[in-house]
This record gives sequence, C-alpha cells and structure tokens, in this order.
Amino acid sequence: MHKDLSDLTIVVLAHENQYYLPRSLEYLEYYKYRTLVLDSSNSSYAGTIPANVDYRHVPHQDYWQKIYEGVTSVRTKYTALLGVDDFFSHIGLTEACTFLDRNSDYVSAAGDLISVNIGEFGSKIRYQSQCISSHGLHYDDDDAARRLLQLQRYHYPIYYNVMRTDKICKAWDFLLQSAHQVSGFTLKENMHFAELLAYIAIVLQGKHANLKSFLWLRDAYLHSASGDIKHYDYEDLKNNNPLIYQGVYEVAARVFGYEIKKITKILNNALAHLSDTAGISKPKPSPQLFRNLKGDDLNSFRELDQIIKKHQISIASALAAKFGKKTKFYDRYCDNWAEQIHAKLTRLLANGQSIVLYGAGEHTQALFDIYDFGTTVVAICDGNQTLWGKAYFGAPIIGPHQILDFSETVLVSSKQSQNEIVEYIKLGFDDKLTVLTLYEN
Repeated sequence: MHKDLSDLTIVVLAHENQYYLPRSLEYLEYYKYRTLVLDSSNSSYAGTIPANVDYRHVPHQDYWQKIYEGVTSVRTKYTALLGVDDFFSHIGLTEACTFLDRNSDYVSAAGDLISVNIGEFGSKIRYQSQCISSHGLHYDDDDAARRLLQLQRYHYPIYYNVMRTDKICKAWDFLLQSAHQVSGFTLKENMHFAELLAYIAIVLQGKHANLKSFLWLRDAYLHSASGDIKHYDYEDLKNNNPLIYQGVYEVAARVFGYEIKKITKILNNALAHLSDTAGISKPKPSPQLFRNLKGDDLNSFRELDQIIKKHQISIASALAAKFGKKTKFYDRYCDNWAEQIHAKLTRLLANGQSIVLYGAGEHTQALFDIYDFGTTVVAICDGNQTLWGKAYFGAPIIGPHQILDFSETVLVSSKQSQNEIVEYIKLGFDDKLTVLTLYEN
C-alpha cells in the first residue's frame, strides 16, 4: 500500500471561488499531498500557502489551457484533478494508486462519490452516496472499441479519479489540438462535448476501474454547476455541423496512432452511446450513506466531515454574499465570526478539560459546526425544562441545578444573552464554577 502517495500529484482547479481555498488548503496540508493549485481568478490568493502546495496564479489562461499546462508540468506517475470545492478521501487515493501499480493495463481508477449539500446556516449538512451502482464495475474489455461502449454516461473517469499522468497529458493534447485545428469546435462553446472527448480519450488508451471504496466527496451547492452548458446531442451536432466530427477524428488518428477509418468508427459509436439522447438513465443517489462506509472508508469520511463543519459558516456567508442570499444568522453576526470563535475556542480549551455548554440553541449548533469538541462537552445546559433529559450533539441536556454533577467549568454559548447568563451563574454558584465566555462584555 502507498503510505505517503509520493507518486501522486493532486491538481486543484480554482476560478473566482477563493472562499473555498482556506478549507481546501487545510485538507491538503493535513494529508501532506503533493499539490498544484491552478487559480485563474482575477486576483491572486492572499492567504497562507502550505509548504506541500505549489500555488500558481494564471488569470490569463482559460479552463482547458490551464489544465493542460498544469498536468504537463507534473512529474509524478499519477495525477488527480480536483475542484477547489471538493475532496478526495485518503483511503480512496491510496487504493487507487495501489490498484494502478498492480495493473499496468489500467489507465485510471475511481471509487464511490458522496455528495454534500451544506445549504444555509442552521440547515443540516446532507450527505448522499451517488455511485453505488458502479461499485466494482470495470471498463476492462481488451478491445478499445468495445471498452468505450462499456462506459456509463454519468460516471466520468476524468476529474474525480486517479489517472496515469502520461495518459491525461495525451488526452489533453488531443483536446487542445482539436480546438486549434477543427473549424467550428471550441472548448468553451462545446464544453460538454469536450468533456466527453476527454472521457473517451482516457479510456481509449487503457482500462478503467471503479473500485469499491469511497474516493470523492463533491460539494453540491446550488451554483456548483453551470446551468448554461449546452449538453451533448450526437444527432444534433451531426446534422448541424458534421465537419466537427470529421475534424476531431482526424486529430485523434494522428495523436493516438489509428487509421482514420478505424478511429472514425470507434469514436462515432462511443459518442452516440454517450449522447444525452442515448436513453441511459441517471443513477439514483442512495440515502443509506453509511451502508457502504466501513473501516478506513468511514474514517476518511469523518475526517473530511470535520473540515467541512469547521468552514461551513464562512463558506455559506461567502456564497450568500456572491449569490444574493444571506441568512438571519449573518444579519446578527459578522462574516469572519467562524474564524474568530474557532481561534477563541482553541485557546480556551487548550488543556482539554471537560466542560458544560450553557445554551441549547442556534448558537451551540454553530459552535459544533465550526469546532471539533471531541469528548470535551460532557453536557449542555439550558433553562428550558422541556429539553431536559434529551440529547443534543450526543450530549445530555441538563438543567442549571445539575451543572456541578458534570463539570466545574461552563462555557456560555450565546452572544445576546451572554452577560445575563454569566450573572445568573455567579448568583447561583458563587465561585464554585469557572465561567468561560466567547465575547467581550
């Protein structure tokens, strides 16, 4: 098994969404992945860049060109492309690299996809397993023409998998040459068609594996996919501009070393198979997320979940500011609240003491979203008697009279009522309790 994944480079793609970079960089630094960040935003990222990350600001490059120049600079055996808002699981990357090491006839390996929808602050983070139907399904026919007809339309092995670097470089070389040489074909206007060509260009060169492991966690927020991409229809393009097909096939013949007649037949059949009108149904997501997450898969998920929760509020605020929807929580608090409070909690709880959180409302939910308390919180106190005896984030909800049964330290989880709660505790307990607060008076 790979221990340090030294044969792998993760290429992260960012464009005008730098609010995801702090979360992404924390994740990449946590695992010490060899990373190349390609950021085509107008302004360069001003935050701290970890030592394991090569950050490149490339505002002059379009999407396809920056990937090509990025992957052709990679010197490791394997490459994995990743959106700045998404994650790979460590165990998934490890298993994919190990599989490719052991199977030289395979060019790429993927795994299960889990989607996460953060939503607004105060809404529950939702996870769904997306690709269970493809578990263990390999595109493994020795004949390239038949192998391309094994492809499932909704399981792209181009972005969210591990690929051999030389193969992805050749695939992108094919795309760029097609864009430069084929009249009427542009990578921007024919975005979905270009993605399918990249898909085909990888599997044309070798076999692909869908492993039975959790590999990729996708942030499926509302604006994560462009709604103006024109989807690919084989017959429509053939009727409107048949010369595009002819030109692309001629480029493919040169790049991949095929006779034009043979590659025309192979690509014609593959593109018709992958057309939006081919009648291939989209797989339904599974609500039973943890059915297939066990052992190391589950540990990978939990680690990513903690990073997502830590940055949930700051990202929700950035999305609200960008897309014009702001939650009530941010009308009362500030945009950098999550960072400030996380730093304060880190200082206050540095010695690992057990505490009782005072307050079982929205503010406490926010604290659990941004901070990993572990086993620190032994109980949550609230004055609402109807809540006593219930559980909140795995901790029992108790009344004020029970605080000393659990801890001698109380952390007040409220901004508006902080001073009032502090005075109440002092009157009721004198100096028997240590009271921690998060805000200035």
